Amino acid sequence: MPDPRPPQRIDQVRPGYYRIRRVKNGPWIAAEIIITNGMVFATEDNVPSFEGLQLTELANMIVEAVMGGDAFRHPVLRTLWFGVPIDAAEYKHLLALAAWARANAPSHPAANPDRPISMHTIPITDIF
Repeated sequence: MPDPRPPQRIDQVRPGYYRIRRVKNGPWIAAEIIITNGMVFATEDNVPSFEGLQLTELANMIVEAVMGGDAFRHPVLRTLWFGVPIDAAEYKHLLALAAWARANAPSHPAANPDRPISMHTIPITDIF
């Protein structure tokens, strides 16, 4: 089945809610892109990134990040390029799941966004 989402342009900023993975095969986490006073900011799991970008400097930042191999490390670019747009309900669900996992199931993938999900190491109680 083809992907119904339109292609994302890497040179345009679309504020809104996204889901992203911090690592390959990691759990989905909630992210948001915000534009304020000509600056673009990202939040991941409701924690603001302090690495904002000037909208006027976006093109230069893209070139530098690609040439330096740092595109995935910058939270704004990671969300813009690799994030999947979602609605507010899914965003709130991902935030609630992560908060629940941190409080009740520390080994759950949602409580460990920097660890890849491995079916060989996750306790069965965290899957169901």
